[in-house]
Amino acid sequence: LRGPYLAGATLALAVALPQVPSHFASVFGGNQGLSVPAPTPPAFLGANFALEQWLAWITLVAAATHSGDAFNALAAATARFFGPNTFRVTAAMSALLAVDVMLASIVGAAVYLRRNRVARSVELS
Repeated sequence: LRGPYLAGATLALAVALPQVPSHFASVFGGNQGLSVPAPTPPAFLGANFALEQWLAWITLVAAATHSGDAFNALAAATARFFGPNTFRVTAAMSALLAVDVMLASIVGAAVYLRRNRVARSVELS
């Protein structure tokens, strides 16, 4: 689709899609949406493994995965733009990725510490 046809199709989807959950309320939960239970830590982690720790691990893995995908897309775009000899740019992007994951870890730990009022440190293992 191109031009006005793409615009018309986009508008039709924007008008029609919000009505789908209301029409199929038994499947999608209507206007309230789907009810999803909170994830519980796996049993092999032990009974003392807190839910907040489990959610922190999930968040860190998601952040690292997202950062890796973003890095791969950026590296591919850079290689297409500058050519294959882009070692310096790729090295700089690797450093930025490391900083991104480190900042996500620090923010996650800070949120955990603040929420649980832990004074000194947090153990994620």
